[in-house]
Amino acid sequence: MSDRFHQHLRARTNHPQTVRPVTLNTWEAIYFDHDMERLGPIIDAAAEIGVERIVLDDGWFTGRRDDTAGLGDWAVDAQVWPQGLAPYAERVRSHGMQVGLWVEPEMVNLDSDLAREHPDWVLRHLSAPAPKSGGSSRCWTSATRVPTSTCSLSSTPC
Repeated sequence: MSDRFHQHLRARTNHPQTVRPVTLNTWEAIYFDHDMERLGPIIDAAAEIGVERIVLDDGWFTGRRDDTAGLGDWAVDAQVWPQGLAPYAERVRSHGMQVGLWVEPEMVNLDSDLAREHPDWVLRHLSAPAPKSGGSSRCWTSATRVPTSTCSLSSTPC
């Protein structure tokens, strides 16, 4: 069944026809410790071994210093990235590689601006009270409640 579904998707006229690029994800190398002094040599080494795309993983957005807060707040953290993501993107592109950026739109931390501003977007049983911070730090977002006009990364400059 899965094979038939993939065949169907690949047969669409708008399906990418290029081979997927060799991708390096930064998660295992830096976890939440985002710093161009650490990332720079990783980017350079990746280019030397033929990596074609580098994905900057979890930790680039506001308040995300560990896994208990910030998930859902998809704005560049000015304390971690005072010049924005431009230094990262420029370094990656200087090697001819593609820039990638990790997001997890289906999840949110209760300790996030998103959950505080839109508690109705946090998936829960309708009879349950609105969630509060504490306990489990990650929750599913309810995609049926999130207006599609809010689903844009256009304000996240690379």
